[in-house]
Amino acid sequence: MRPQWLQHPSAGGSLTWLLLLLVLPGAAQDSFEVSVSPAAPVVAYGGAVWINCSTTCPDPDARGSLKTSLTKTDEKTGPGWVAFLLKNITEWVSAPQCQFTCRGHTKMAFANISAYRAPERVVLERIPELELGRAYNLTCRVLNVAPVRHLTVTLHQGGRILHTETFQNHTRAGPDNVTVTKEITPQQRDHGQEVTCHAALDLTPHEPHFENSSSAVELKVYALPEEPQLQIFHHIEVGTKATARCEVTKVFPAAGEAQFNLSFGGQSLNFTVTTSNDRATAQGEVRSLSAGERQLTCTVSVGPVSRSAGQSVLVYSLPEPILEITEPQTHVNSSVTVTCRSPKAHPPDVLLQLRDAKRVLVPSARDQPLVHFPLTAGEEDNGREFTCEARLASDNQTMKRTSARLTVLYGPRMDDSGCPREWTWKEGTEQTFSCQAQGNPAPAVVCKKDGVPFSIGVQQQVRREDAGTYHCEASNMHGYASRDVTVHVEWAAQDSFEVSVSPAAPVVAYGGAVWINCSTTCPDPDARGSLENTSLTKTDEKTGPGWVAFLLKNITEWVSAPQCQFTCRGHTKMAFANISTYRAPERVVLERIPELELGRAYNLTCRVLNVAPVRHLTVTLRQGGRILHTETFQNHTRAGPDNVTVTKEITPQQRDHGQEVTCHAALDLTPHEPHFENSSSAVELKVYALPEEPQLQIFHHIEVGTKATARCEVTKVFPAAGEAQFNLSFGGQSLNFTVTTSNDRATAQGEVRSLSAGERQLTCTVSVGPVSRSAGQSVLVYSLPEPILEITEPQTHVNSSVTVTCRSPKAHPPDVLLQLRDAKRVLVPSARDQPLVHFPLTAGEEDNGREFTCEARLASDNQTMKRTSARLTVLYGPRMDDSGCPREWTWKEGTEQTFSCQAQGNPAPAVVCKKDGVPFSIGVQQQVRREDAGTYHCEASNVHGNASRDVTVHVEWAVRGSFEVSVSPAAPVVAYGGAVWINCSTTCPDPDARGSLETSLTKTDEKTGPGWVAFLLKNITEWVSAPQCQFTCRGRVKVAFANISAFRVPERVVLERLPELELGQAYNLTCRVLNVAPVRHLTVTLRQGGRTLHTETFQNHTRAAADNVTVTHEIIPQRQDHGQEVTCHSALDLRPLGQLFQNSSPAVELRVFALPEEPQLRTSLYIEVGTKATARCEVTKVFPAAGEAQFNLSFGGQSLNFTITTLNDTATAQGEVRSLSAGERQLTCTVSVGPVSRSAGQSVLVYSFPQPVLEIDQPRALVNRNVSLTCCSPASQPPGTTLQLRDSERTLESGHQPCLQLTLTARKGDNGRQFTCEGNLALGSHSFVKNTSAQLIVLYKPTLDESGCPGHQTWLEGTQQQLACEADGNPMPEVSCRKGSQVYDTGSVQNVTRGHAGVYRCSATSVHGTAGRNVTIHVEYGPEMDDAGCARTRTWVEETEQTLACLASGNPAPAVVCAKDGAPYGVGLQRRVAREHAGTYHCTATNTHGSARREVTVRVEYKPSMDELSCPSAWTWVKGMPQAFSCDADGIPAPEVVCTKDGVSYRPGQGLGLTDPMGTYQCNATNSHGSATKTVTITLEYKPTMDESSCPSTRAWLEGSLHTLACQADGIPVPRVPCAKEGAAEEFGGERSVSRNDSGTYWCTATNRHGSARRAVTVRVEYRPVVLLLAVSPSATVPRGANVNISCRAEGSPAPAYRWTVPPAPNVHYSADNSTVSVAGADRHNRGVYVCRVSNAHGQHLGQLQIQVTDNRLIVAALIAGVAVLLLGGTAGLVYYLKSTACKKGEYNVQDAESSSKATCLGRDSAVYEIQLMQT
Repeated sequence: MRPQWLQHPSAGGSLTWLLLLLVLPGAAQDSFEVSVSPAAPVVAYGGAVWINCSTTCPDPDARGSLKTSLTKTDEKTGPGWVAFLLKNITEWVSAPQCQFTCRGHTKMAFANISAYRAPERVVLERIPELELGRAYNLTCRVLNVAPVRHLTVTLHQGGRILHTETFQNHTRAGPDNVTVTKEITPQQRDHGQEVTCHAALDLTPHEPHFENSSSAVELKVYALPEEPQLQIFHHIEVGTKATARCEVTKVFPAAGEAQFNLSFGGQSLNFTVTTSNDRATAQGEVRSLSAGERQLTCTVSVGPVSRSAGQSVLVYSLPEPILEITEPQTHVNSSVTVTCRSPKAHPPDVLLQLRDAKRVLVPSARDQPLVHFPLTAGEEDNGREFTCEARLASDNQTMKRTSARLTVLYGPRMDDSGCPREWTWKEGTEQTFSCQAQGNPAPAVVCKKDGVPFSIGVQQQVRREDAGTYHCEASNMHGYASRDVTVHVEWAAQDSFEVSVSPAAPVVAYGGAVWINCSTTCPDPDARGSLENTSLTKTDEKTGPGWVAFLLKNITEWVSAPQCQFTCRGHTKMAFANISTYRAPERVVLERIPELELGRAYNLTCRVLNVAPVRHLTVTLRQGGRILHTETFQNHTRAGPDNVTVTKEITPQQRDHGQEVTCHAALDLTPHEPHFENSSSAVELKVYALPEEPQLQIFHHIEVGTKATARCEVTKVFPAAGEAQFNLSFGGQSLNFTVTTSNDRATAQGEVRSLSAGERQLTCTVSVGPVSRSAGQSVLVYSLPEPILEITEPQTHVNSSVTVTCRSPKAHPPDVLLQLRDAKRVLVPSARDQPLVHFPLTAGEEDNGREFTCEARLASDNQTMKRTSARLTVLYGPRMDDSGCPREWTWKEGTEQTFSCQAQGNPAPAVVCKKDGVPFSIGVQQQVRREDAGTYHCEASNVHGNASRDVTVHVEWAVRGSFEVSVSPAAPVVAYGGAVWINCSTTCPDPDARGSLETSLTKTDEKTGPGWVAFLLKNITEWVSAPQCQFTCRGRVKVAFANISAFRVPERVVLERLPELELGQAYNLTCRVLNVAPVRHLTVTLRQGGRTLHTETFQNHTRAAADNVTVTHEIIPQRQDHGQEVTCHSALDLRPLGQLFQNSSPAVELRVFALPEEPQLRTSLYIEVGTKATARCEVTKVFPAAGEAQFNLSFGGQSLNFTITTLNDTATAQGEVRSLSAGERQLTCTVSVGPVSRSAGQSVLVYSFPQPVLEIDQPRALVNRNVSLTCCSPASQPPGTTLQLRDSERTLESGHQPCLQLTLTARKGDNGRQFTCEGNLALGSHSFVKNTSAQLIVLYKPTLDESGCPGHQTWLEGTQQQLACEADGNPMPEVSCRKGSQVYDTGSVQNVTRGHAGVYRCSATSVHGTAGRNVTIHVEYGPEMDDAGCARTRTWVEETEQTLACLASGNPAPAVVCAKDGAPYGVGLQRRVAREHAGTYHCTATNTHGSARREVTVRVEYKPSMDELSCPSAWTWVKGMPQAFSCDADGIPAPEVVCTKDGVSYRPGQGLGLTDPMGTYQCNATNSHGSATKTVTITLEYKPTMDESSCPSTRAWLEGSLHTLACQADGIPVPRVPCAKEGAAEEFGGERSVSRNDSGTYWCTATNRHGSARRAVTVRVEYRPVVLLLAVSPSATVPRGANVNISCRAEGSPAPAYRWTVPPAPNVHYSADNSTVSVAGADRHNRGVYVCRVSNAHGQHLGQLQIQVTDNRLIVAALIAGVAVLLLGGTAGLVYYLKSTACKKGEYNVQDAESSSKATCLGRDSAVYEIQLMQT
């Protein structure tokens, strides 16, 4: 096979040399060149390459050779060249020398061979979980690659290049490991992206492009940018549960990644986690059994990021307040004090408020342990309810209340309202004598006539003897009252007459006047009347037959009863006028309303001043259009003017804000006098809300002197966020801040800064109107100076002892965690209470430049860190090795070479090399001379020592009889103690040449052959040796060296045992590889499962002998590591010279355990002697499983029996504790999981507390008797029982004494009174209560009152009722009722009829007395409707006046409401009828007992009307389409419609039936109520049509002329006709200059709203001809006798005709269409110009070209002459000529009469030329 660089000389090249030889036979006989190809090959390490040596020597006997230390295995030769195959190239850089000797002269050329090794492996180091925005390093290592200067390393993320690094300045030739580092700051978009490292060894153009990539590493990016937000009530009551929420937003990558830890008061909470978008929320319940400040803490972790937040919560104790009334049952005008106080609360600052049902009596005040309200009891205070409210001063929303009623006792009082002074009855009628008195208790009333008692409240028939005066007496235990009542009985008798008065009950303005008319039916004309019994002023009098009238003026008595009197024939009769005086409200005042807090109760108070009579007054409170409250005063007894106060409690809502409240007073005196009204000024309600506590956001840790942002945010602000007023302070100092608002959210933001360390309080107070809320948060201002990193000897010597110390200056708080690390790992991890950390080491060369970092963190905040770094400088003496200073160099004489010798050391050593005592330049390129050969002594020195090395330089030069010596294998790798054959060979032609091997190794066998000798070396125990092959050839000696390396496979790989691991703690994996060599070829890998943890190589290891290697890798175990197996793998890679040896350790399983939190103990702090209590010990987040937890639970030093339950990662031990004696006990719990153990303890007090004893000396006592109560408590342990004797309402006695005693007088109200003896044992903040109760029975006589036996009862007809009358008494009295003579059983149920109405007399009897009472029964019934009162159908006519009347019967009188379509319609109102009144009305009659419904249908009739919708005024019909004509009219009854055209009438619904319907019609609609007329017009339209006349189908145009493509169409409306070329969207619009491109088919479309028509139009555009192409084949220069063809191509419309003008000759022929001319056997007659003319109807065009006919002999002569010229003119001329003739084989000249053109070579083979002719 020929080498790839060897090519046969081209024909052109041979001809050139031939010409040169012919023309210049004697030129430069000794001049020749030697070249090598390839000049700079790049070969795979151990590969092969052909080296081609060639020469220009004309001597055919010239021979070439290749001088090299590389192995030549094949050779090929040819004239002027020789090629050698070099194999097993293991030198990284070599320069074989090509050499030729030509007629005694020798020349050389060098091939610069570079060996390469593709990257063995690309490793991208593991990337930890990343925190968004924090800087990290990506590190990529490319292993065993050469040459590094051709390497490019690229880091990719997804499809994006992160970093590219090249190594063009790398000088080392051999293989190396390369490390590339790139810092990244991860963003959200990077999450989940894969990062890869790509290594490219680019050897082009010599060798291919090698690439290798690492495994992809996925980026895990996490973000938790904001602090958690805590939501919880700031105040929680002891023993109650409250919801705690912890929320974080903007969690990345997903809310589900968030891990929460929620605790309250140091105890972990159970909670649930919910997520939404990027928001995660943990929610749990908190509860505390003791009062005090508690801290709610939430820690959230996402990947490596952790954030915490805390909030203080006040657990409060607020007992029910105590309300005491000095005399709950008192007498009128007695002094009473109402006291409101609060028992001991926590916190003690309680606000007390005392109020009644209408208003606040004593408002809240701080530092007021109790409040009093003194009053003088009045009748109106009877039943008055008082309320004691207690609120925490720190939280206005937290409130407790207690209520009690006041009973006021007062004597009887009788007035006209209950007991009128006069009655006038008719003989024989049924009447009831009624007289009632007011008083408490209810007075008993007895009326007597002539000393005989008269039945009160009993209906009786009136007799004449009933007339007279009755003396009525009312009495109760508090007093007595009496009144005389006169009864007049009228009866019919002869000469009877009547007296009447008018008006009978006039109502007169105070100080006004009234006429009183007295009239009689007496027939005696002389009867005279008078007005008696009045103190009013009579100022005028008028009389007439049977009547007399008196004018009463200046009436200033509020109630008066003037008496009209007539005497008729000796008989006198009287009538009374009951005059009432009124005064309209003088003023209505609505008290000012403060700013209101949403949801809190307030009183609206309205005062109506100086009004009478109050019983006719109605006061209404209105808010906007809504009635809040209405109050009447029908029971008001005072006749004169009075001031009235009305109070209404409101609880404002958001909708009330801005509403106006008014108070309206109405004095309704109808029908006697008008209706008076007055109103207050409007008062606007201002409602404010701030329902939630402010939320504070600030870093929990701030460094001294730095600024931090503080934010205070409130939500749900009402009425607007802009109303919020902030006060923001830090450490007691007010902050400057800005406020922003959004919707109902307001936020204040400022900056905090402190110049000193310590705990600071950030406080925010927000006010909205009257509402104020505060929140506080503790912030730690810390001082954390830069840590101090000290190295005992920052600049030290190798093998010196060095200590690195990391310490922190004084910090605040002082608890600082220190950590010492280098660039690879943590050297000394963090630990508490460790003020400084040390790391001792023995300095090695590898430690030079090692960077140490001291990190200091606050123990309370792992995120707060400072660091300091320093580097260690290790000084060591010089060291020289083959990599920097090779022992041998082989150079070629005359080449440029650089002598290089470098040494390692710190400081960098100075190197001096001398030959024969003369210094030689190092690192300087020089031309090699023979005298450069020899041994150079190189010395390296620095201040720490010296090193030396001899370097031998061999210089090769071309001489006769030269030879080479080679050794194979050149660099064998042999097992320690093994054997190897070393083959020494030579190219010496002398058959007597003998070779030898000089070595200290044992030679045991030898073999020889022509030019070679081989030696067997055994028991090789030198780790590195270099046997020397030596041959002597004709007196000259040459040597070659074999570099032997001994290896030892790792004896054993040991992975040290791992203990049980605690989650999150740092541990070291240690692997030991024993007795291995050479270590620099060793790779140790630690693997966990299928994942590589750590890989370590030892390429810098200098020791050749076997060694033990220890590899350590730090791990921080995570949960996913549990159960994983770790192995250690060693690989001794001796390739390509040897094998790959691998060994592994046994697998070690990782056992990971976690118990991150302390056990939580749950048991009662106080346990009673002899009782059992549950003790629970719980741990959470147990790993790997809750079942791994081991418990030890003890109480008072005794182990407990317990059961263990597990749920998920929570384990709970539960047992029972019990003690038979009192005292302090300790509950202890210890939990162990693997190596982790945690303990917790709790003190428990075992107490003794016996039950108290209560005794009553008379459990059943008569009213007003004395009763003694005794409350005692046995001894408790610990002592300190407090006794309290109380009833259901209040505490009667209390104290610390053993017994309490109380004596009381039994009252009626004490019956059933429950007394409780309560013992209270206070233990710490807990109180234990035990009580004993007993009941007192009080015996007393019967009573009947309104509450048990109502005087008026209302029954519903048809229901089942019983006469309700119950008596109070002990024992229970028997009650019976009667109506007339009939007795009714009060316990029986009756079916109610209207006949049950009337007055019943009820009596109650027991052993202690009797009581009686009248009861009136009222019977009511529901509504009824019929046609007489509410007709079902009505017919109305539009525009007439009508009333919707509908009446119903019922008791109470029903209210009737009618509605249509859900809208009310006024019943009884006259309205003008409209059409919308038609329809069905639903009428409903309603009273308190039900409703009756009736449908009323109203029909509304109206005259006709016609509109555009029912009868359009314009119709458009389309030709050929079916048509319809309609015209409708609206009206009731339905109108008749007739349309008329030209005197003929048509009914639209029957169709027109006309051949020509177009025209104008008059349409008329008529019904019984009138008519309507409308004009209707009909028009006709049709779709487009086109034909040849309006749109010709073909058009012929001339290019360049102006044309329009126009078509017309017929249609109504007039169609639009656009035209467009087929396949094109653009229209052919307007007149334009046409071109040939406009030819084609056009589609013209006519369109109107009724359709379209489409027509095709063909356009042909004609144009003048033009010659497009003149082509000649094979060439315009034609050899004599050859054939040639000339083609002419033209374009035109119509198609052009061709005509030629050519040189006359018989061998010219034409094609059928005259477009081609052919010449057969060209001769000189065919030379000349060939012209092609083309023409059509629009013009002509021509093109021409020149044909040359040549002779071959002239070409040879021209070539020889040209060569001579070129040789004389130089090489440049020759090259130019050859290039100029490379494409063209002849010459041509093309001319055109009209335009110029360019000739183009169309192909090298065919040599066809064309000319493009362009029309100008």
